[in-house]
Amino acid sequence: MESASSLVNFGEGGGSLLRELNFRLFAFFRCSRVVQMKATIEIIDKPELAKRLQVSTRQVELLVNAGVINQLKLGGRAIRFDFHEVIDSIKAHPDVAKALRDKREELEKKK
Repeated sequence: MESASSLVNFGEGGGSLLRELNFRLFAFFRCSRVVQMKATIEIIDKPELAKRLQVSTRQVELLVNAGVINQLKLGGRAIRFDFHEVIDSIKAHPDVAKALRDKREELEKKK
């Protein structure tokens, strides 16, 4: 049985065309989000998240209440965060400061 490459006649310099095609496919899949999925999940608690974001734990609570980041509830009182998901959420949120201001104003009105 003949291989696929022997069935196609690339003519003179056809090998370089095949190499170019392989290079472009490799570059496409290397840059693709499907291939670059995160391999690890890093679960941390609220004080550790505050430390990494260089904010207070209250600021983390405000980010959660404003809907900017998600928290994981484990049991009754244990709250954890996926650090990579938090970073992605903050990057994807158009205006974190505005969301925090809105939530802060809402809380002040309730008082």
